Amino acid sequence: MATTEVAASLILLRLSTDTENGSNPVTIVCETDSEAGIDTSVTETQTKRCGTLVAVQSPTGTITLNGVVDATPDAGEASLQQLMIWASNRTKLWAEYLNESDGGSIDEGDGIYMQGLGYLTSVRSTSTAGDTQKFSMGFSFSGAINTALES
Repeated sequence: MATTEVAASLILLRLSTDTENGSNPVTIVCETDSEAGIDTSVTETQTKRCGTLVAVQSPTGTITLNGVVDATPDAGEASLQQLMIWASNRTKLWAEYLNESDGGSIDEGDGIYMQGLGYLTSVRSTSTAGDTQKFSMGFSFSGAINTALES
């Protein structure tokens, strides 16, 4: 069986303030790397007469992303400044983390797809002498996380 790898350059995060439809989403400028995941806690309670009872908590999803600051992003791109505004105003955001199509064997969302509402949980800037300004951000889903691209 052949392996079809998804290039990291195809992965992107889209954010929108339109929490109903996600219209006019923006991507993050000059992203260098990102990580996304879903975690679910399981609690086991040992009882005397009923055996072990298991409770599964609701899943939580997070995205972390790093990049290089671009002070003049193009239309359709979010700057570090915009991320900081959304974080400080506690703006609820529509988010979509997915792979784009490679125009051939990989369709949009084949490798990864996460979509839902949530909040920026951290936005940080790093400035080191002799280097470019960099940033990191964290996003946490609040509520349902869609993991299948709707056709």
